[in-house]
Amino acid sequence: MPARSPARARSRRLQASALILLALVGPVLFILGQSHVRADAALERSGARAVGTVVSFADTQRASRRSVLVAFVAPDGSTRSASARAQHEQHPIPGDAVQVAYDPADPDRAVVVGYGSTWEPLSGMGLVLTLVTLALAVAGAVLRWFGRRRASLGTGAR
Repeated sequence: MPARSPARARSRRLQASALILLALVGPVLFILGQSHVRADAALERSGARAVGTVVSFADTQRASRRSVLVAFVAPDGSTRSASARAQHEQHPIPGDAVQVAYDPADPDRAVVVGYGSTWEPLSGMGLVLTLVTLALAVAGAVLRWFGRRRASLGTGAR
């Protein structure tokens, strides 16, 4: 078997390091996103309620960028805001009244009832990154196996 060049060995180490980094980052993003999505869902279920007013709605083709901004008045009389992801079937108009759930101890922590969490795209990115990393790892392993098999068949046939 021919000796590997130092440049090729360095390249393989760099590829392996990048794959390991991606394998770690994907699940971290997914777990971080999901923990915040769950916290938002819990706040929506058990938070104090207020009526808010839609301030703006960004209606784009990209689902991760469809967002609504809502203003509401906290119990202390201050105006607070909450943002949320809008689904494709949701088309709020500025001035519409919507329900907001907020944490009474921290009214800046608020969610718009019936809308998605702003953390969902992060969770989705983590999932996609994890799946792509797994696909790259499997493809690399299969290609390496075929290369070794071809090399062993080639040397045994002589």
